[in-house]
Amino acid sequence: MKSFLKEHLAFSVYLWILLFLNIGVITYTGMRHLDKMLIVTTSFLAFYFVIGRLLRNKSIKFKSIAPEKIKYLEIGLICLALLIFLADLIALKGLPGLHLFSTTTVEQTTSLRQDIHLNSPKILVYLSGFNIRGFFPFLIMYFLIRRQSIAFTVFAILGAFYAFGFLQKSLIIFMFLPSIVVAIHQRKYLHFFLMSFS
Repeated sequence: MKSFLKEHLAFSVYLWILLFLNIGVITYTGMRHLDKMLIVTTSFLAFYFVIGRLLRNKSIKFKSIAPEKIKYLEIGLICLALLIFLADLIALKGLPGLHLFSTTTVEQTTSLRQDIHLNSPKILVYLSGFNIRGFFPFLIMYFLIRRQSIAFTVFAILGAFYAFGFLQKSLIIFMFLPSIVVAIHQRKYLHFFLMSFS
């Protein structure tokens, strides 16, 4: 068991977090979303072990990318993530989380959370979802791995602000989970604690 945990540390950490998230969902909503949770968990397990086996058998080969092309991809992804972030700010007239302090009742807070993107174009809703669950988390993790401290700090702060703005606890987990796993794997415990407390 210990050897498995050591060999698959990132996988084990993510699986534990996924387990606790599933317990939270069942506690608050019952078995209503059990099928969706099973799809996510099964897909994750299947993808991890199938891709892992293909990589070990060298069935998948990666071609190296020239450094200058990586730089262009990096700049392109940064611009895309920031543009979607700005589009959200404009469409929502500021992130909903900033209006939280003007609410006085639980009903107003619930309504504020439920009405996010109510009048937004569907394309922006999808782009926003990709941004907060994909682009931003990837960039934060990427800058952590590349040890680009300034870029990492800027995107981590923006990411926390972005996730808080949508008034959903799960989004802050999506935002920092990949980087937390990397920080544990690379034994960057200071980064791990800072991101965990966010």
